[in-house]
Formats: sequence, structure tokens, C-alpha cells
Amino acid sequence: MSYGFSFNEMKKIFKPTPKKKEWGHVLEISKRNEYGLEQFFIKKNKIQPLRYHLKKEGTLFLEQGNIILRTKNTKGKKSIVEMIPGNTFHIPSRTTYSIAGLTKSVAYFFSNGFQTKDLHYTETTKKAKNSFKKSMNLVKKNKAKPKNTSDFRKKYWGSIETIVDKNYCGKKIVMKRNTQNSLEVHCNKHETYFVHSGKVKIGLRIDRAENKSVLLKKGEVFNIPPGLIHMKIAPQNCVIMEISTKDDDSDSHLVEDGTKYVHKEN
Repeated sequence: MSYGFSFNEMKKIFKPTPKKKEWGHVLEISKRNEYGLEQFFIKKNKIQPLRYHLKKEGTLFLEQGNIILRTKNTKGKKSIVEMIPGNTFHIPSRTTYSIAGLTKSVAYFFSNGFQTKDLHYTETTKKAKNSFKKSMNLVKKNKAKPKNTSDFRKKYWGSIETIVDKNYCGKKIVMKRNTQNSLEVHCNKHETYFVHSGKVKIGLRIDRAENKSVLLKKGEVFNIPPGLIHMKIAPQNCVIMEISTKDDDSDSHLVEDGTKYVHKEN
């Protein structure tokens, strides 16, 4: 199991650099072949130009703010979606979409993988402003409804809710200060954590059954490969976005009970 990993090998923490745009910025959090995760920060009254992906599909999740999502499917049908925090909306490949910020907003795009040169634009930023105004006339006729997250579970340490559950899986994890979950291991699942807010310590049982940990701060990323024994410990309130391969409860194996276990480091 995890004893095949060395701590020096696994302790790497990543912090993606924001790519500034006229409408805000984008963070490329995970760019794996199996799954991808991006964060969109959209300024108030700013608009993304319409774009589409040839192969990539994904689910947009609004964490903060209030946005208008414009979409046009492959049959040419246009729609307008107003989203508030907790809303999700699935965007298939080849569907054009654009986000406009009614307020300063933060959205996450959970996808089935990262493909280079897969993103294409159908309008400029300047043209987006004009087309957005025209699109707003569609609100009454073609207003689509967003969905909410599913499988919300309260835990003794906070909560976990599913954003998307396909061959790739996205979750929002909220942890209360001075809590922890159980020490566990997955045989098949590969997962990536992104700290949206606060701090979280990732406890590891690694090398020759040694207990170690890494501390993640806001904006930082950590990867958990299959076979790595791990747990989450919250020194303060935190929100974590998790993107992973297919999630299966039968693939989660308890190593130590989080209600009783103390992660004492070697």
C-alpha cells in the first residue's frame, strides 16, 4: 500500500498562478488526463467571451456571488441561466458558454480531463458585451434552471456534498475548526484537493508506516494517488474542492477511526 511511497516524493504542494483576463482570472488547478478543475473569478459587470470545448465536458459550480450563464447547444438552442451559490449546470462538449458577473463571483469548472488546444472562442471580449445585452432578452422565453449539488452528507467534522458524479467526480468539503476525518486509503481512486478558504493539514501514513503531514493554505493543491493512506485535519474552518476519478464507497478503506485516532507524527 502506501509504504511504497516516500514522504519526499509525496509532500509536493502546488500553487497555480492566476491567468489574468479582462473579465477576471482563471486558475488551472488540475490538468490530468482523467479529470480537470478550473476556478473562474469573474469581476462584477464583466463578461467572458463565448467559448466551447471540442472534447471536454464539465459541470459549472458557483461557490460565491451571482452570475448569468449563457449557453448555446449544438442544435443552436440558446438559453440563459441565473446562478446563485450552490447551483450547478452541466456543459457538454461543443456547447458554447459564457459567464457574466452580476456580482464579484467565484465559479469552479469540474471536467472529464484536460486537453491542450481544446478551448475555442466564438467572439471577442468586446463583442461579448453586445451579445450579452441581446441575450438578456431571452430570459423570459429561454430561461433554463440550474441544479443543486447532490448527496449532501453531514459529518461530525462538517459536511461533504457531491457536485458531479460521473467517470470523474467533484465534491465540496467543509470542515470545522479543530476537527478531523478518518485515516483512509483508496485502491483505485486518484484525487486532488484545492483549498478554497482556510487551512487544512493532510495527515499521511507513509514510508515505513511513519506518520507525517503537509499543511495546505488557501489557493494550494495536493494530489492523493491510489494507495496513499491519508486524512484531513482542520486547524481552522476550511473549504476544500475535491476532483477525482470515479468515486465508489467500496474503494474507501478505513485505517483509523477519526473519532478516536490521534495522528502523532514520527
